[in-house]
Amino acid sequence: MKLHNCFTVRGASGTATALNSLSENFSLLAAAEPKWARFLTLTQSDGARLHAEAELKYINADPMRGGALRAAYRASVLCPQLKRYTRVSLCNGEKAEVSGAAINYTGSGETVEITAVIFLEVAESGVKFCGGDNPLIRRLLGCGKEFSARIGWGDCNFPNYTCVPSEALIKEKLPANFTADENGFKFTSVSPTYGSELVLYDENDTPLVRGLRPYELNAGLKAGEADEHCAVLFDENYVEAILTAQVGGADMLRMDCHRVYDAIVPLGGEVLSVGVAGNIASEPTGEYIAVYNSSFAEVYKVTGAEPELKFRVPRTNEYVFVCSGGSLVLWNKSGMKIYEPDEYGNYVEYLGSAQCGDERIILREGNIYHALFRNSNMVYRFTFDKITETVLEKTTVTSALFFLGRCGNAIAWGDRTLYVKTSDSDLSADFNLCEIANHRVKRAVLGIGDCFCAVAERGQPLIFDFVHNVIIDAPQIKGANGRLLYGDNGFYVYDHYNGVRRIQTDISAKGITSACLAGDRIWAVRDGKLCCYYCNGNGMTLRLKAGSEGKNYLCAYRERKLKNLGGGASFAVGLN
Repeated sequence: MKLHNCFTVRGASGTATALNSLSENFSLLAAAEPKWARFLTLTQSDGARLHAEAELKYINADPMRGGALRAAYRASVLCPQLKRYTRVSLCNGEKAEVSGAAINYTGSGETVEITAVIFLEVAESGVKFCGGDNPLIRRLLGCGKEFSARIGWGDCNFPNYTCVPSEALIKEKLPANFTADENGFKFTSVSPTYGSELVLYDENDTPLVRGLRPYELNAGLKAGEADEHCAVLFDENYVEAILTAQVGGADMLRMDCHRVYDAIVPLGGEVLSVGVAGNIASEPTGEYIAVYNSSFAEVYKVTGAEPELKFRVPRTNEYVFVCSGGSLVLWNKSGMKIYEPDEYGNYVEYLGSAQCGDERIILREGNIYHALFRNSNMVYRFTFDKITETVLEKTTVTSALFFLGRCGNAIAWGDRTLYVKTSDSDLSADFNLCEIANHRVKRAVLGIGDCFCAVAERGQPLIFDFVHNVIIDAPQIKGANGRLLYGDNGFYVYDHYNGVRRIQTDISAKGITSACLAGDRIWAVRDGKLCCYYCNGNGMTLRLKAGSEGKNYLCAYRERKLKNLGGGASFAVGLN
């Protein structure tokens, strides 16, 4: 990181500016006196110096606030007549220069105003300053205070956001030694730090700096016997991807994987304003979300460090779906509009004539769209290749008992029987929800989930878990979207191994009107604002094909393995 300065001397004789000069022993001086910007000084050509106390006029020490991290100081001095000044400085209590620059200004007996602005430039790296009014940044900018440091460690795998001092996941905090030399500050702990996340704190537990331990990617193999639900759990290190899978020596071509989450971490303030009618939708891969209200619909890619806006289109009353690859579908009684990115990332519009019904769902499978809707007691399932709509089947159902969900890129629906189908395959044998036959009462669909559906029967929320063949009471659930269920009682997340499970968190779900899980994050609308939370967990589950129960499997996977475990920890704040 770098510190820059900008000095301005302004008086009746004119204005002079000077840039970028730090004392050779800046780090030692700043370490010795945290509030080092005490005086502003002008040095005459004969070496005589004029001093005045520096007044702090502005400070931004919060990386979340936006704008440059900087502090501005000002002072006024009276210049003797016809004196030339060759240097301007910010000095500590001993009036030793800490930051200064050469200048050319000739005074004429007037009072001049000196302004100094110190900028902190932070390069992108694996270590980030934490959000909030950061005491360490204040110290670097000349208006800090003494503090004692501690280093905490935990297991958060999320990228280094300035706003994530994931306190809930910190397991231990131990004292850190502070030293300084000509290269910068160094905070060191000799504690046995085994976690993936390191956070530097002051004595008030204010997070200062956050970093993730370096890691290497290793390929691993896992062998065993499939459980009764055809599910495999990987929970050793952080598994990035399942590469291949075999059951009984035969390769699996269709793999459905889920992350297992243990905690939810807040990511700070609102991401954007969506209005009181704002909603969110997710697609099966977790790579994209759609954000929409009564006037617009937007597609965001959410697998990177920041949500990336890909497309925006006006909207009125259409139902909104986001599909794999980031395509957007607007669907109403007049037909559908599909906006799909081409090879250059530009969105192209395709029009379909199929009208939506009482319940509806659409998925993208390769280059075609697979859709289903219900009108009264009839279910219509069709494909659309962006030119032609092809009806695959028309089925009679009991409309009052109808339910709808999705299983990866397959559509699931039924009333007393569960059907799971892709555009060209019947996957119903993979699932067996026979318990639903015992629930012959009217129901309303609360939300479409991945491998489950949330419904209300006689006002009682229930979850139909397609994989585990169970029906679960769901108190206070308001809705479901993808792998997420939400309500006043908290957040629930689905994975193949555990089914639907409540995630313990201090974050309240009250007031949330729409939410989904995508890119390891919960995106939620509260009071018209889109908020974001990170879901943390090492585990990964894989669902094997039907008939795998009790059979031997072999899976290849890629995992993160942390380096330098148990060897202590340090944060080095280097300056130039």
